Amino acid sequence: MTPSPSRARPTSKNRKILSLAQKMEIITDSEGGFNRRQLMDKYGVKKTTLHDILRTKEKVKETVQRMEGGSKGAASVYRTSRVLHGDLEEAVYKWYSQQRAAGVVVRGTDIQEAALKLAKHLGVRDFKGSSGWVYRFRKRHGICSKGLTGALLSTNLGAVEPFVQKVAQLMEQEGLHTFQMYNADETGLFWRSLPKNSRAARDISSTLGHRVLEERLSILVGANADGSHRLQPVVVGRSRKPRVLQGLSRLPVEYHDQAAWFTRDIFKDWFHKSFAPAVRKHQTQYGISAEDVRAVLLLDYSPAHPVTNKLCTKDGRVKVMFLPLNTNSALQPMDQGITDSAKRHYKRLYMQQCLVVTEDEDAYEDNRAKKTCRYFRNYNMRDALFNWAEAWSKVPLNTLRNAWCPVLRAPSIQTGENYFEGFDVTAMAEMLAAAGQGSITEEELHEWLEEDTGLSGYLHQTQEEIANEVLKAATMSLTPEEEEEEDVKPCVPPLSAVIEATDTILRHMDTVGGSMARHYEVIRSMRMELMREQQGRKTQPKGSTFFSAVIPSAGKRRRRTSATSDTSLSSLTSNVSSASLHIKSEPCTSPPSSPVPTSSGLIVDDADLALFLETQ
Repeated sequence: MTPSPSRARPTSKNRKILSLAQKMEIITDSEGGFNRRQLMDKYGVKKTTLHDILRTKEKVKETVQRMEGGSKGAASVYRTSRVLHGDLEEAVYKWYSQQRAAGVVVRGTDIQEAALKLAKHLGVRDFKGSSGWVYRFRKRHGICSKGLTGALLSTNLGAVEPFVQKVAQLMEQEGLHTFQMYNADETGLFWRSLPKNSRAARDISSTLGHRVLEERLSILVGANADGSHRLQPVVVGRSRKPRVLQGLSRLPVEYHDQAAWFTRDIFKDWFHKSFAPAVRKHQTQYGISAEDVRAVLLLDYSPAHPVTNKLCTKDGRVKVMFLPLNTNSALQPMDQGITDSAKRHYKRLYMQQCLVVTEDEDAYEDNRAKKTCRYFRNYNMRDALFNWAEAWSKVPLNTLRNAWCPVLRAPSIQTGENYFEGFDVTAMAEMLAAAGQGSITEEELHEWLEEDTGLSGYLHQTQEEIANEVLKAATMSLTPEEEEEEDVKPCVPPLSAVIEATDTILRHMDTVGGSMARHYEVIRSMRMELMREQQGRKTQPKGSTFFSAVIPSAGKRRRRTSATSDTSLSSLTSNVSSASLHIKSEPCTSPPSSPVPTSSGLIVDDADLALFLETQ
């Protein structure tokens, strides 16, 4: 359809200035098969103008995609040229996106106030922050003010259906299958949290401080639409080098240290070094040729996510697509029960590892509560990472698939399988009581289970932190603490006790057998490694130790035994022969030393000893 004259704004030089919406139409037609001559005739643009639009199409897509009003907002935007204070513009828009992602209504006066404060942090002195600047800022970014009432923004239902159609159109144009559609999202986890009224929680709070129970991890989980490819979880912790992770050759997760928050640098690094290679490997293993490997990663607008042009492989086959603002609860697959399911599986594994619900029959007293508290105290970062990896693998396949129904408009799979299968709140309350943790009500357990629901994996930055990040002049004010403050130093058992424990396990396998028998080789290899380590710690005995004897008293020190029996001589021969096995045959260059008394009381000079050894 030929555009009407009002769609493009003519200038005095008879050159049209196209809006972003018109540029997007040109780009869409170009990707749909129109050649350049057809585009020039349809939109009435010159060759150079068309060339510039197609050359910057990724930037145009990114700008339109992040606009609050979408294509409607882009219809009134004609210029995207660099503004006077680029750093300030970027900082204000990042602050605005962060507020909107949190569901906060942002008025024009709020933007003006934030801009003035950010200008002060950035050292911009000639900035006035007038109403005109606010108006132009909102127009540049397609920010509309209609219908923004109330304290929180509800789900933007009007943007759901257009996005679903857009996804369907993209999959049809590029020939994408469901296994090539991915979603990933960050979430937070209190990895050492306990039910508030449990005995272990009170014990740890009184000895180590309540802050230990509130230690958090930020975790990124993701998968494709048919559930055939679960991405390896990415975990961001507080400690730079956790003690318990040192020496491990492989982890079931990808671990980063950044004050327990995801950042743009971490996410960008993960996209190019982990996500894209994992996608290529997965698809080639299933018979997809390297030329046909494609993937689209759906993301929400988060301060931890870089712009679109930085999240795309060089060949353009693996790229991202952003969800509309305020549609996470309606569209984002990971928010449709997937992360909640993984968290509940994690907490079940956490309890299984620490709760002692039975006591030995021959025990003199009931130590279940003490043992449970000790296990909770010794629970560390390594345990948490391995448990989370296992919990992620236990999320039901149908849960992963059904989460994509709102986006793909596919019918849900009804199997009667619960998102949180395996976590019975009533049974868990009984187990806590049996482990001596007191009477925990089901309401308190539900509160514990849901305490980190909706917890974000990125930091809600202050204006000063936003300014520092934009300038790249300083790191975030929240600095990762040293590992000594992050980890509770465990009580290291002696090596002999660990070997004895492996012996106990092996005896249990020999006696009981069953499913434990398949781990025999692992436990046996562990015991052999411990034995080698123990033997390696032993120092080689010196030759003089074989002649160490009880030194006679001062009055009898030089007294020779008058009755030297054959038994004494045989004892000496035995000692010397044993010593010869541990003494290197080297010429003796040291001066003669004092005689050595043996256990029989006989004095042996060094010269006599050397002569005896030569005859052996």
